[in-house]
Amino acid sequence: MSNVIAIVKSEELVELGALMVDLPQNADGLKVLITRFEGKVRAWINSCPHDGRPLCRDPAFLWEKRKKLLQCMNHQALFNAKTGICEEGPCKGKSLYGLITKEKNNQIIVSKGEPKNG
Repeated sequence: MSNVIAIVKSEELVELGALMVDLPQNADGLKVLITRFEGKVRAWINSCPHDGRPLCRDPAFLWEKRKKLLQCMNHQALFNAKTGICEEGPCKGKSLYGLITKEKNNQIIVSKGEPKNG
């Protein structure tokens, strides 16, 4: 059984950009957010640790661009784009659920499992 959740073309994800893809085989209809910050690709489950609602419905509005943080659309909680840890808001100190990402041969591969920090 493969752990791969999604494969997208690298060119589809610009710096401070985000893509949303389906999380296969989940009863809650969750999505995955794939982001690029400081050249590194990361992926997060689109669910705020505060109350489980989606961080965003449209990935074009995910970033708080002045501070370069990820922003929840519901309570404006702000998350570190490298670690997924909430820096401001009702879930301060809690973390987004991250997934493993790998960029190779002009493709971004998102897999199940917890990523290494960094």
